[in-house]
Amino acid sequence: MTSKRFLFLMAIIASLSVEARPQASDDHRLEVGMQYTSMQISVLETTESGIGGRFGIKLSRYLTAEGEVNFFPESRLGNSGFEQRLQGLIGVKSGYSNRRFGIFGKFRPGTVDFPKLKLMRGLCQVSGDTVVCSRSGRTGHRLAFDLGGVVEFYPAQSYVIRVDVGDTMIRFKDDVFFTFPDPTRVKNGFSHNLQVSAGFSFRF
Repeated sequence: MTSKRFLFLMAIIASLSVEARPQASDDHRLEVGMQYTSMQISVLETTESGIGGRFGIKLSRYLTAEGEVNFFPESRLGNSGFEQRLQGLIGVKSGYSNRRFGIFGKFRPGTVDFPKLKLMRGLCQVSGDTVVCSRSGRTGHRLAFDLGGVVEFYPAQSYVIRVDVGDTMIRFKDDVFFTFPDPTRVKNGFSHNLQVSAGFSFRF
């Protein structure tokens, strides 16, 4: 075999192997998982725990679209808060992965629901054990952005162990929390809240 034929054959083999690797990595495009999560609510100086679920669609080798919903119960999972809350996020993660692990950045806008949160107009008046604040009819849904990093481990081809660390930025609007013994007033602007999650997923 001449050197030209040998190089030509090696080029064909190399091109076939390059085409085969992305095809094999795209066998699992969908991902469904659940996680335990902990979020610091900086304006209340509390840390709350919850559970949630996640769904992802792999768009390319480096980019995945995903949505996540977390539920924080009122008085379970170690919480001492006065209300339950719900968090919903949808966005993307992007980064590097191989057969054993992956490292990604994430950006996911969404909302955090504070059912008893009211928009304040003026000052609150305290009468005995009753706190009365003038308020508008707006809901307790507040805009949020989740910005951070993700580390994944792949013990098997279809299983994922995932750890998230990020800053959940929540946009408040001159709000008031009916905390005891005094209401907590929150000014306009974003608050920064550390959120850490750990869970597992199935890929198929």
